[in-house]
This record gives sequence, structure tokens and C-alpha cells, in this order.
Amino acid sequence: MSEVYIMSEHVSWRKLDAGRSIMLDLRSGSYYTLNETATLVWDYLTHSMSSQDVVQQLARISGADAAEIERDVLGMVNSLVEKGFLIETDVSPEMPEATRITVPDIPYAKPVVEEHEAVTEITAGTDEYSSCSSGSHYWYPN
Repeated sequence: MSEVYIMSEHVSWRKLDAGRSIMLDLRSGSYYTLNETATLVWDYLTHSMSSQDVVQQLARISGADAAEIERDVLGMVNSLVEKGFLIETDVSPEMPEATRITVPDIPYAKPVVEEHEAVTEITAGTDEYSSCSSGSHYWYPN
């Protein structure tokens, strides 16, 4: 379990408040919300951290059982790979200092990626966030 992953080209992802995030599948229009732990796992994985390193890091910062974390992380990774959101790669580029991840002070909770119905209207913009109002979904790409 030491694979390294990159984010698929058909996925757009944004952090939200309170450590959560949202992901949009640009092929289907379906969007997904990620809880704090899933957001941290996604952030680690898409910044060239191996899945084994993610498990070790989560165990270190949370003090939770490494075997439980490994099961949860593997389940999340397998699901995201099956959906085509993460792509396994042999390349492990060095993460630039400017993109290092800030580790939140949160207790360990199982990572949850929740699927929501497909977005019917997407309006692209240039801001740093996504929003929904009046039934329209506004998504600002990466």
C-alpha cells in the first residue's frame, strides 16, 4: 500500500470552510462532499504523499489505531480509483514548500465521501470558491 496518486483531469476540487471540501466530476456533473478526514486524505494523496504515508501521518496526529485508519484510507482510495478520480502513478515529484499541507487539530473520524445528485447548470468563474443559490450551481474551476 505505498502507491502515489494524482487527481484525474475530469475532477475539480475545492476546500470549503471547517476543513471540508467539495469535488465535482466534470464528466457526469455529480458532486461529492468530503468530511474533514476525507479532505485531509485527498489533500495528502494529491500532493504526492503515498497511501502508506497518509496512514502513518493520520495515526501520528490523531493517536487512533493504525489498522483502522489503514482500512478506512484503503476503502476511500479504492472507491476514488474505481470512480476514476485518482490515478495511480509511479512518479512522485517533490512537493514544493509553498504547497505543504497544514494539519488541522481534529480527532480521527472515518473519511466520508458523500455523492450528491448531478449538477444541472454549471457557471464557470474565476473566484476561489463554489456556491449554490436558486437551484443553480456555480463552480469555479482549479
